[in-house]
Amino acid sequence: MFIDLEVGTFELAPPQGLVVSKKGPLHRPTEIVETSMPTRNGCNLCCTAEYPFPEVSMRTCAAIAVGALLAVAASAPPQETKGTRNYVFSNGQWFDGKQFKPKTFYSINGVLQTKHPSRIDREFDLQGMYVLPACGEAHNHNATSQHDWAIDDYIQKGILYVKNPSNMPRFRQHGRINTAAGIDVLFSNGSLTPSGGHPLVLLKKDIQRGALTEADGDGVYYFGIDSLADIQTKWPQILNGKPDFIKINLVYSEEFEKRKNDEKYFSRRGLNPSLVKPIVERAHQSGFSVSAHVESAMDFHHAVQAGVDEISHLPGFWLSEEALAKGDFSGYRIREADAREAGRRRIRVVTSLNGVFEYLNSKADPATRESGLKLLAQNLALLRANSVTILIGSDQFRRTSQAEALSLVESGLMTKQELLKAWCETTPRSIFPKRRIGRLQDGYEANFLILPGDPLREFSAVKDVRMVFKHGEQLIPRE
Repeated sequence: MFIDLEVGTFELAPPQGLVVSKKGPLHRPTEIVETSMPTRNGCNLCCTAEYPFPEVSMRTCAAIAVGALLAVAASAPPQETKGTRNYVFSNGQWFDGKQFKPKTFYSINGVLQTKHPSRIDREFDLQGMYVLPACGEAHNHNATSQHDWAIDDYIQKGILYVKNPSNMPRFRQHGRINTAAGIDVLFSNGSLTPSGGHPLVLLKKDIQRGALTEADGDGVYYFGIDSLADIQTKWPQILNGKPDFIKINLVYSEEFEKRKNDEKYFSRRGLNPSLVKPIVERAHQSGFSVSAHVESAMDFHHAVQAGVDEISHLPGFWLSEEALAKGDFSGYRIREADAREAGRRRIRVVTSLNGVFEYLNSKADPATRESGLKLLAQNLALLRANSVTILIGSDQFRRTSQAEALSLVESGLMTKQELLKAWCETTPRSIFPKRRIGRLQDGYEANFLILPGDPLREFSAVKDVRMVFKHGEQLIPRE
């Protein structure tokens, strides 16, 4: 089965606008309301008792601090100041996690509240349209300074939070990454993988076409880890890159010995499973969470037993040619004990299923399609039955989590309401767990998108995004 991971570009049509009325002068905010949340390392953006390590580096914290500190504690309403812009959003249907309800919200200093402020600078008449919290993308590699088209696409779709689990460190800085005018992104930098491991075939292609050089290999694009000594030796270099989290790769770990020295499996092998727990322990000691690429059910088992914080794929997302030829997908079936342990440890799992859905629906014979879809449905149902948090992520370079969300609903694996909650509430809060995002409530950041249709009736309504706001400021349509 082929999965397309190379770069593409496309044209984006401007969204349609709304009727907007203006009242009074417009001002820029001049004050940030501080929160009373506990801090760690001087930062209160992402540390929690639940996850006692920062989800972002101090560099990224500084980059997004202005926006994130607008997420005030619920007990402290936003304060109006001389430079504050006060907006009213009237006649909208607002998502509460279960349904849409008619409400009027105000944005004060970039924060939502239902109490009428002393003055209104601008009114947005939503004309009965539907409001969702800004959505998240839990796994994509296109959110970098190289790809303006991807940043545009995320903003156009109302996806303002992205997790990039493997990136070139020098492509993190951009005027619309971790700024008020764009998307907020977490970066892992290079992933940890063995010699010749996943995803080095992509590095090889980039070197061949002149996009990267040999100097961009070990220590930049990836960190080659083949032994405990490698962990010890390379850890300072990993930390010097100031990652926001650590990414590791497991690929058919049940066949590690078979694959480790066979060139047939170049880029189709992962870490020695015996090294995963030491890596996770070292990462947690250094204050970082760990996301694990997995492919087989045994990869999932080793990741759970090692205590990773997030699993980047549902097993079965990438079916091997051998499994497809035999029609035997048992190697991807998650064990109930592993699902139970993942739930107990509060491990999060990213879907990334749109690619395999497309393959099964367009290229597989009917029997293979049926058994493949059954496997994915069983795995997802098992995880949810054991209270495992499901995140929406695509891992499709030319696409976003919007395509992933649409495919999950179309496949019947999640209901419309379940999907909206996972995509627009749970996923954003998992990426930035200490920011008050992912809900349309008093005290939450005024980050949301507006649709003319009700996605609980027809989920494809999410494709028609008319307006996007971040901290109360209009990102699209641009004025």
